[in-house]
Amino acid sequence: MNYSAEQGIKNDDDIDHIIQQVFQISGVKLTADDPIVAVLFLQEKNQSAYSLALQKETQKLLDSISEIKKYREQVLMELMGEAKRSSEQAEEQVIGIVNAHLSEFKHSLASKDSTLNKVYLLIIGMVGIVIGMVLRSLF
Repeated sequence: MNYSAEQGIKNDDDIDHIIQQVFQISGVKLTADDPIVAVLFLQEKNQSAYSLALQKETQKLLDSISEIKKYREQVLMELMGEAKRSSEQAEEQVIGIVNAHLSEFKHSLASKDSTLNKVYLLIIGMVGIVIGMVLRSLF
């Protein structure tokens, strides 16, 4: 049986291959002019076309996933940079507040020489150091 190229049908080797597959699976011997051979051939052709379309769509999805990963990395880098800037600003504010309190205590120490004021000064200085360390470790 000869199939025309205009119909998109492949050559006799493809038909022989289909006949061999049917025989291997079912033990039924078909001939090239058997109507079921044309149906099986069209089914295989459609399956190949669907498989190719699925491969193309899968590649598009993989490409999209790759682009999303790159975008996610860019966003994370921007967020990390912003977090670092925010932590530096917070650290500067904490240092400013601690320095103001230290200055206050220095003035109170100058007017009153009290052991309690020295302890408070030491505690506030240590708190400032700890806060600075915590902020740096977080960001």
